Amino acid sequence: MCVGAATNPPLPAYWNEYCSRYRNRTSREELNPARIAVLMREPHDITFATVKAMPFPLRRREFVFRCVAATDDNGDYIHATSPDSTVTPDYGFSRKNIVPGVVRMFVRFVGVPGEEGSCKVALYQYLDAGGHVPAYVVNTTIPSALGALTELRELFQRDEEVDLREREGRAERMSREQVYTLEERETLDDCRARLQVRSEPVPPRAFI
Repeated sequence: MCVGAATNPPLPAYWNEYCSRYRNRTSREELNPARIAVLMREPHDITFATVKAMPFPLRRREFVFRCVAATDDNGDYIHATSPDSTVTPDYGFSRKNIVPGVVRMFVRFVGVPGEEGSCKVALYQYLDAGGHVPAYVVNTTIPSALGALTELRELFQRDEEVDLREREGRAERMSREQVYTLEERETLDDCRARLQVRSEPVPPRAFI
């Protein structure tokens, strides 16, 4: 579960920022040659292109795709990604020996009832890397393909904030005058008797 979507647009907006400084830096650290925005029709409708490095002796793979962001009738944020053959990216280097690939993706950010600011993310993805790719390469790249979800959680998780809010609410409830059931009182008395809890405070002692 990620916190920050459904009632908080920055999380799904981040998904559409394919060429943000952070994500471009991450791509460069992975030694990928290119990652660019090719055409922006609207802020929610952008065509991106990327060239992915592949282990030797495989050739680099190119993916050109259109990403459209929207909200559905339920108010959930959705992102649809599909191949775009209407544009020709200019990477600033030769496209020779680059194998074109195909990627399709559908992402839905679903709000969690009763948990404001929280969401569940559903990711559906199809990837055709083009040509022959050995099984060992496919197996090693699957975690990377799904790594975007881990990246989202790490960037947007607010576990400490949520825990603090719940802790403060619990402390406020505990500070009120409590009405205990008979069973609860028996539990308290039994625990006190078995552990020989003293009614007066224990004087402080020095520990060596």
